[in-house]
Amino acid sequence: MRIIVGRLIVGCVLACCLSLLTLQTFAIEGLQVSVQSSNAVLSWPSLTNETYIAQYRSNLMATAWLTLTDDYPASLTSNLTF
Repeated sequence: MRIIVGRLIVGCVLACCLSLLTLQTFAIEGLQVSVQSSNAVLSWPSLTNETYIAQYRSNLMATAWLTLTDDYPASLTSNLTF
């Protein structure tokens, strides 16, 4: 489980770094990653009625992103989604 969490964190960091090198990006500003027990927890600023796509790579050499969810709703009670 630690390997999966580590890969998820590395993938998120890489995605954030790569977004700095591209002219057009769809990354979320304010994205944060924390580790709680054996879980990686993502959080980001959000707007009510928005939906999000969460994708990951199993390793940094993979060519394609895999979709974890493609219709994740924003929090209805806060401007921060987890």
